[in-house]
Amino acid sequence: FVGFNQYTKPFASEDFQRALSQSFVLVGATVIGGIIVATAVALVLHHVPWGGRLWRTVVLIPWLISGVAVATIWRALFSPRGGGVPDMIIDWLGLDPIAWLASPFWATVVIILISIWSASPFATLIIYSGLKTIDPDLYEAAALEGAGPVQQFRRITFPLLKPFVNIAIVLNTIYVF
Repeated sequence: FVGFNQYTKPFASEDFQRALSQSFVLVGATVIGGIIVATAVALVLHHVPWGGRLWRTVVLIPWLISGVAVATIWRALFSPRGGGVPDMIIDWLGLDPIAWLASPFWATVVIILISIWSASPFATLIIYSGLKTIDPDLYEAAALEGAGPVQQFRRITFPLLKPFVNIAIVLNTIYVF
């Protein structure tokens, strides 16, 4: 009888601890970055003057694409042979080329960026729906009292969005893990 020995053995393994810490780094960075991106995009979508339906559809596309297609597209973009936009920007800045997928650090950065790109549309949808629930009269009253856009965001938008942001954080954490 082995008991719980099989369950405790992995936690003693150095490889398991490294993989677990790397997973927490990836999830934490992706969720935090995704919520920041989602909030910014939702605010832009909320204030876009024309083509709102079209832009909401465009924003949701990364979330709708399958994981295999996403991996294939981004692998081609970060390919060492004629990679896409990142290599063109680095070349334009006159910097040395980066082996994006060969270095553990840069591969982690790329995975975090891809995960943010893939996971943030769903959070954008949640936060955008939260923005639609805020009464516009609150902003009008705040403007009459002399509050600027930053104060309105700090005092009205963000407090009223907290429940939606919390839901987005929980669901994105589950999705990214």
